[in-house]
Amino acid sequence: MRTSLILIITIFIVSCKVRKERDLEDTVIEQESNLIITNQEKEITTKSTWGEKQNSLKKVLLNSKPNEALKLSMLQEFYIKGVVDERNGMYEFTLNYDLHDFDCGAPDCYFTNITFRIPATNPVSFPSEINFKLIEDGCVDKKISKTGTFELVEQTPEFVNYYSKNEQSNLLLLGIDKNKEYTYYFTEVDSGATKKMLIDELLDNYNQEDSTTIAPYRITTMRTREYGMFLEEKSKAH
Repeated sequence: MRTSLILIITIFIVSCKVRKERDLEDTVIEQESNLIITNQEKEITTKSTWGEKQNSLKKVLLNSKPNEALKLSMLQEFYIKGVVDERNGMYEFTLNYDLHDFDCGAPDCYFTNITFRIPATNPVSFPSEINFKLIEDGCVDKKISKTGTFELVEQTPEFVNYYSKNEQSNLLLLGIDKNKEYTYYFTEVDSGATKKMLIDELLDNYNQEDSTTIAPYRITTMRTREYGMFLEEKSKAH
């Protein structure tokens, strides 16, 4: 009888100990799960706050700009970021392409600068031809400076597409772009490959490993959504 009682007590103690250990494990798991959820919520909140902040900064920049035609056109993002501005009755464009490959988001050590002007109309109107100046400089063997002419290939309220026969190059300006690039400059392309639809297909199927794939030039400042940096530049200019 005494032996049976001792055995029952022992089983009870062991059982309690196991239950406590399981309860402790469940508590730790629950705490860890809550911690993961909390971190996810913080991350979502942080992202949401960052996005709201950038939208607010964008509005501040937009309100500080005087030209209503540019603000209401597909060039709004270009205007906010200082790529286009009105001077002496002309819209002056300064496109400083400093990304020449898709494999890196950091600017190259050289740049391809394209500048041109169009009449300052309201609403904004793109001419059938544009005379441009191109400069390549930086870590290159020799600075290149040349002039050329772009011919309008396509135009909609959301984009304009120009092609240069002499340079065999294609300039695309977009008001709406899913990749948030807003402008692409292609070199060594023939006129048959310059349609917007074909360019979209090329970008969607871009293969870095394929040596025959042509990478468009892009602009760092047009890609960024850090609008605060443009407010800082504006304050320095004043």
